Amino acid sequence: MYIDRRERLWVCSHDGLLCRSPTDGTFRRYSREDGLCDDSIVDVYGYPSGDLLVRTSEGLSVMRTGDTKF
Repeated sequence: MYIDRRERLWVCSHDGLLCRSPTDGTFRRYSREDGLCDDSIVDVYGYPSGDLLVRTSEGLSVMRTGDTKF
């Protein structure tokens, strides 16, 4: 799990990466359809720049600050 500077909670799962909105508590699921290497998420790390690095069972994916896809 990781909480970014916008207070979103990022949760690793075997069915994609989940992001919890701090405003209404809803979750959005990110998957291969959003550009992830795989849906099995191992770890998530946030850079000071706001970029998000996601380690999947098939490799690494990066979401740049302001983007909605990997």
